[in-house]
Amino acid sequence: YMTTGTVTANNKTILCKLHYKRIRASANLPGLSEIFSRLELASILGANSAKADADRFSYWAAWPKDVFEFRAGQKNPFGKLQQALDRYKLERDYNNDLPKGICRGGWVGYFSYELGRYIEKLPETTIDDLEMPLIRLCFYDRLICYDHIERTCWLIALQLPNETETPEEKLAALEGLLAKSQEIRVKPPCPADLDNIDFSQIRCNMNKDYYLQTVEKIKRYIYDGDVYQINFSQRFECDY
Repeated sequence: YMTTGTVTANNKTILCKLHYKRIRASANLPGLSEIFSRLELASILGANSAKADADRFSYWAAWPKDVFEFRAGQKNPFGKLQQALDRYKLERDYNNDLPKGICRGGWVGYFSYELGRYIEKLPETTIDDLEMPLIRLCFYDRLICYDHIERTCWLIALQLPNETETPEEKLAALEGLLAKSQEIRVKPPCPADLDNIDFSQIRCNMNKDYYLQTVEKIKRYIYDGDVYQINFSQRFECDY
């Protein structure tokens, strides 16, 4: 995610210039994913060889220039989010230069389901044992995009002010990763060794009686029209 715009009055907005290179060649998607999975703070979107026409682009990015996190207990998530989104802008839209809908670099990340408690007042009945951020976004100034329809790779790089690394160097680094991925043959994952797992040691976060009682409550809520769907889940854990 990134918008176009001009420098704000307080001069805190960073204008980015887009550079790109088109490579007309099929990509080794598993190879790219294997490489990027080992890079710093990588994001991989798509990367599935079996693609529908409506799901046109896949992306690989790493080495973010900036990271935005919002955690439980903090205040004003959406105000802080807007400040982060306003921090970087493209100098223009580049709509005539690139395929419609392609990502031009910018923020990539996730918004947690639990963030809804900042929109609506809801009871907190769960334990936050994972302690993951409610929002986590990385700002990427470079990425590889694969167009599944045109079978074309796009190398995308953003030029930020006062950088020592040139956009040409960023594009060259991406092209090097793309070339390296062609040499990688990803082996299928090995089946889990189920013979040596003691299934009696599987742990669940609820017992059978509680589960069945809760399902009956959910049915009643649906019959009464209070809800139309509930995401009721169990967590199972086992050492192996």
